[in-house]
Parts: sequence; structure tokens; C-alpha cells
Amino acid sequence: MLIIIILFFTKTKFLFYVVAILAGLVIGSSQSVARSWLARIIPENKKAEFFGFNGFSSKIAATTGPLIFGTVSVLFNQRLALIPLILFFLISFILFYKVKE
Repeated sequence: MLIIIILFFTKTKFLFYVVAILAGLVIGSSQSVARSWLARIIPENKKAEFFGFNGFSSKIAATTGPLIFGTVSVLFNQRLALIPLILFFLISFILFYKVKE
């Protein structure tokens, strides 16, 4: 969320590239941590079901995220289209916070 907030206020091309590098460093590691955490918390006999659902939800996110970003970009501007991304992160944080290991 911090990267998105910084990106929202970025005015120069140099700072944009710095933020893009930071995002690139975080995205891959956060995905691998999420997959290992999922593997750790699911029951052994339900791994295929949970990873199947994880793949399905990734496909849903890959379609709805750009759709919402594009819609907000067309209606307003790209800077405001970053706001729904922050909302998605907040919602996912709240949902994952309630998961008991």
C-alpha cells in the first residue's frame, strides 16, 4: 500500500522509476510468501482443492483488477484509479488477519 501511495504522489519520471523498482522487488517475494503460507495452513488432504481455488481466484483478480482500474481511469484519471488498489489491499488484509493458523 505504501508503494501505491508514493506512486499516487509521484510527479517526476525518476521517482516513478524508483517506485517501479521497489514494486518489482516486493511483488515476487510477496507472491512466494503467500503460496508457502497457503501450503502451510491448509490440511494435507485438501491441498489440490485449495491450490485449485487459489488459481481460480488469481484468474478472477487478473480480470477484475484491470477492469476496475481501466474503468476508473476512463471515468476520472489514472491517478485516481490507484485508490481501488489500496481498497483491495485493505480488504485482503482484513480477511487474512482473521485467518487462524
